[in-house]
Amino acid sequence: MNPHPVGNGTLAPRVRREFAALMAALQLQGANTEALLELTEREWQELLKFCDLAHLTLSLARVEGSGFPAWVLDRLGRNVNDNVTRFERVKATYQEAAAVLNEAKARFLVLKGFTQSPEYVKNPRLRVQSDLDLYCPPEMVERARAALLSIGYRPDERQDYRRADHLPALARPGSWQWRGNAFDPEMPLSIELHFCLWNEEISLFPLPEVNRFWSRREFRKLEDISFPAL
Repeated sequence: MNPHPVGNGTLAPRVRREFAALMAALQLQGANTEALLELTEREWQELLKFCDLAHLTLSLARVEGSGFPAWVLDRLGRNVNDNVTRFERVKATYQEAAAVLNEAKARFLVLKGFTQSPEYVKNPRLRVQSDLDLYCPPEMVERARAALLSIGYRPDERQDYRRADHLPALARPGSWQWRGNAFDPEMPLSIELHFCLWNEEISLFPLPEVNRFWSRREFRKLEDISFPAL
């Protein structure tokens, strides 16, 4: 953001015009794309990089694109198609993990990700999902970890997880490499095993009734997968 003068002579941040154009286009009411149509190629490139990081690319792809540069429409179209294919990988990864956890009698529920459909996002293919978040009661989390290790997952030991509310992320070693595509269908998913639903140490205040969420879990169905969730 670049500063600009305000009434008292001080400098206030100004939103870059490509970001302001995006916010105008994504409004739930009164949205318009006029500012997007004025962006230069460089501004479009910067905006698309930002959208990937902010998980807004698929939302932008749903905006009426008449007048957008052809290369932008092509890029958004590829992102949408890749994410449709990627969701099949999400489902397969979950089903394999759930099978081995159930076999090990490690109770769990699924957090975030595809559980947010249809209330948060109508179709899970319209949302980016890069990992699986599973909650296990504290007494079950090591059993769950051992089950996933048995099918080739390994912990990420490059980060400090001492204050995290989950164990080190688990991923399968492989030869996949980042090629600049945030929606790459071949990108493997990691799994995070959470051992608490509320991190009081980080939040700095208690949530006394949080443990009651576990007893209120339910089984849900999404297309061809069933899963326990909040």
